[in-house]
Amino acid sequence: MHDMQRIARLAAAACLLTFPFASSAVSAEPDDGSRRTLAEFGVEPTMEGIGGYLASLEPTADEKLRIETLVRRLGDDDFFRREDAMTELLRMPSVSLEHLERAAAGDDAEIRWRARRLIEHGRGTSARILFAAYRVIEQSQLKGLGPPVLLSMAHGGDDYQRRAAVRALAATVLPEDAPLLRKALAEEAAPRRIAAVTALVALLGDAAQPDLKPLLATADEEVRYHAAIALVNQGVREALPALGKLLESENVQVRAQTAQSLRALSGESIAFVAYEAPEKRRASARLWQEWIAAHGATAELKLPVGLAAPLFNRTLVCYYNPGKVVEIDAAGKQLWEVNVAGPWGCEGLPNGNRLIASYNNRTVVEYDPAGKEIWKATLPSHPFSVQRVDNGNTLVACYGNRTVLEIRPDKQIAWQIDAQGQPMDARRLDDGNTLVCLFDQQKVVEFDREGKIVWEVAGMQGPRSARRLDNGNTLIVQSNARSVVEVDRQKRVVWSKTLGNNLFDAQRLPNGNTLIGDQQGVQELDPEGNVVWKHNGMFVGRLSRY
Repeated sequence: MHDMQRIARLAAAACLLTFPFASSAVSAEPDDGSRRTLAEFGVEPTMEGIGGYLASLEPTADEKLRIETLVRRLGDDDFFRREDAMTELLRMPSVSLEHLERAAAGDDAEIRWRARRLIEHGRGTSARILFAAYRVIEQSQLKGLGPPVLLSMAHGGDDYQRRAAVRALAATVLPEDAPLLRKALAEEAAPRRIAAVTALVALLGDAAQPDLKPLLATADEEVRYHAAIALVNQGVREALPALGKLLESENVQVRAQTAQSLRALSGESIAFVAYEAPEKRRASARLWQEWIAAHGATAELKLPVGLAAPLFNRTLVCYYNPGKVVEIDAAGKQLWEVNVAGPWGCEGLPNGNRLIASYNNRTVVEYDPAGKEIWKATLPSHPFSVQRVDNGNTLVACYGNRTVLEIRPDKQIAWQIDAQGQPMDARRLDDGNTLVCLFDQQKVVEFDREGKIVWEVAGMQGPRSARRLDNGNTLIVQSNARSVVEVDRQKRVVWSKTLGNNLFDAQRLPNGNTLIGDQQGVQELDPEGNVVWKHNGMFVGRLSRY
């Protein structure tokens, strides 16, 4: 680790010498929010600015000794010495999440408690700056920051930040970083190993195969999945059996990702439900493994296949009356339930948690699979929809005060706009714009980051829900017209379905079908409008298949 820290500092110091035109070469940045975040904390969005910030995160030998001393002092007999140690640790950017997590897992109860408080207080700020730095590196293609980016992952927290770090590393690495990336492949930390896999492929292409093939036998299943997908995308079919074996993983997310990737690359529809009982999963896994053995060497593969987000094939359903949210599987079996006053927003998250908005209580709560609250934010007005966006923040449509809010994990408002009407639904788009249903204005509008309308479709009859599709069209639920319509960018209706009940939500699924929630329950329609799946239940306000 000492060598890596030294390299990181040298890389940051050498930025101006190696890339003298890096600052002037940066073009207009589409992610202005990340630049604003860096400016807020005095970090220039340039090679030298971001490089210097990342290098400052890595402690020198003296700083390490100081951190260790301060962590021990968190358990001092003197209350004021404990408080002073805590204050100083908060001020030191080089105190990583790894330092604090080790302290929070120690034997001393006082140190554990204070370390957990430090994690809660410090994670919000450091995560914001790091995410912004990663985004600017990726989008501005700032080359030469590979070593400090790789090291900075010790400070990372959630999945959103780790994914941003992976993309930033792939964008910034240079040929001379290859030895460092190979060294990272042998580390214990899975996030760094996964980042190194992606960066080596970006850097070397097919020449990375000798580095990736040994990872098909690694014990870490997440690393194995990423290596296998990278190799399959390069036409290395010997990686397919490794994917088949991953269907037996103890990690439900790995199982779900693997099954989704196999379906995508093969075009086969062999059933596999990641959360079913082990004996059922084993039977389905054997079918996939038999297909790979028989056809893996010759079948036409649909490549490249992207890294799959876990798809559990579960459906969250908000029943606004009597006030509960349930989760059902493909067979209609109820898997999970929580009582919520006025649940008008829900989303199933890739980590298996559930995000739910309570209109009556003016709150958004994230629940774990056991139904325990792990995050909760109180809102200034009544929410009608909720979405966890790519930066880890939470987007909420607040009906009462006519605003759309983006809330950070520390529960502070990161962004908000006047919706210019009563928003029933808000969805962040890939380009950073936000799609909003304005119920009282009878239209769906697309706002840019400054709150300017850049696209709209008027004449919608009670628009309750709107989602931008992969083809660029927009799926809109018209509650008053009891219909779902798909409109293109020219605002022409290219698909529609009218039902007999009041509709509240709709979601286009990866298989091309459309999931619809109404007063009588949930139904899945094929592109011709035929019902292929149905679950009865009164007063469905919102749904989320994930």
